[in-house]
Amino acid sequence: MLVLEKLDILHRPVKSNSTLGIWSLYDGNLSGGVLVGIGMALSGACPGTVLVQLALGLPSAYMTAAGAVLGAGAHVKLRHLITSTRQTRGDPGPTAQKMTISEMSFSSLVTVAGIFGAGILTRLLI
Repeated sequence: MLVLEKLDILHRPVKSNSTLGIWSLYDGNLSGGVLVGIGMALSGACPGTVLVQLALGLPSAYMTAAGAVLGAGAHVKLRHLITSTRQTRGDPGPTAQKMTISEMSFSSLVTVAGIFGAGILTRLLI
């Protein structure tokens, strides 16, 4: 992806931040990532592999699928509470921004990709 972007062949879309308006512009992204990570650690499954695990009949897949459905349902039901709480306080909430990690850290895209790549290689070798 980095090479294609540098050659001006392909451009990745930048997703805007998802904020809950509680502590930062990225609190929705961070709390969602933490919840998904905890779920993956507890179940030993990635959300993308749950259907395959269900097809194989793995016992843990049923609880993982149930957790995914309950989490999605809770998100749908509770999303309006966050918005209405913010409006009640008169707080419009932080505005959405579209920034990449390299823009936020004032680093080049090559540097950020190199750091992530080194981290992945280190993890694979250890």
